[in-house]
Amino acid sequence: MPSSKALNRTSPILFALYTGARKANVLSCRHEQVDMARGKITFRVKSKLPGGKYHEIDIADGLAELLVTRLGHEPGKKGYIFRDHKGKHRYVKDNKKAWKSAKDAAGIDNFRWHDLRHTCASWLRQRGVPLEIIQQILGHANISTTAKYIHHKEDAKANALNLGITSQLRHIQEKHTEENMDKSLTNNGASEGSRTPDLKSHNLKGNLKSIISNKKLRGGKA
Repeated sequence: MPSSKALNRTSPILFALYTGARKANVLSCRHEQVDMARGKITFRVKSKLPGGKYHEIDIADGLAELLVTRLGHEPGKKGYIFRDHKGKHRYVKDNKKAWKSAKDAAGIDNFRWHDLRHTCASWLRQRGVPLEIIQQILGHANISTTAKYIHHKEDAKANALNLGITSQLRHIQEKHTEENMDKSLTNNGASEGSRTPDLKSHNLKGNLKSIISNKKLRGGKA
């Protein structure tokens, strides 16, 4: 069981990852902003509008568990979720000491609190979440801002091409090979003296013909 200090240190970090919220919104969040019945947390975020604007975040299952088991949330509870140890009615305006302690414990350097927001966006994208949905979660007015938050590993694009294109081409090639093998066996018979089909004869030309004839791969301009 983690110590109370460890819980106080990691809970705001987990909260930030689950919501993608900014540091100020995380540390100043109140129990009144949490609506477990609707599965929503409402933040007031920075905006050109006077006083900012309201932004709702869906409560993921892991966040719900965090709120109830670690942070003592319950219906009707009031007050700040993350409280300053010097006064139960104060919220943690800054957590530099706890943040440094958490980074030291994890062996991480050169990592800002705001990078948790970027991490949330990147993890969502790596799981296939559309950019438009990530934009809504982060509350960005412009999707180009969201795109800047996405940080993939160096090999992510190569893996995507291998998964999406290479695997599809192999599938088409194997299907084309099987069809030609069946045709060859039908024409020549399956007798002992029949010739074994030449697999090398199914070249790129045949594969491209299969690709073009495949209705599922037809489409308009990119």
